[in-house]
Amino acid sequence: MELAKVMVKLNNSNDMVIAPADRGFGHGVVSAAEIAVLRRVHGEDAVIFVGLAGSDDRSPAAEKIRLLNLYGPVVNELLPGTMPILPNLADLQEMADARAAEPAPNF
Repeated sequence: MELAKVMVKLNNSNDMVIAPADRGFGHGVVSAAEIAVLRRVHGEDAVIFVGLAGSDDRSPAAEKIRLLNLYGPVVNELLPGTMPILPNLADLQEMADARAAEPAPNF
């Protein structure tokens, strides 16, 4: 599983930017799956990628349990099943690029 150093805009606000607490990987370092959860909780553009931070050999099931303990039921929406397929950083970037390419709503 890939790890990344990130900053998070709480509630997607530029006034409240933090580095996530050390949850076993180092201060500001999260798994790619946790980035997806942070985006769901704080807003799609809330996670600011700072750089690669290595990898971890934790199983998908163990990572899901870790995330469930931190974030609760929202994790089941993003990572269904007992052996979820975890996103990697390339998947997350592809999703962000696709969102950026979408036309703005016409009100």
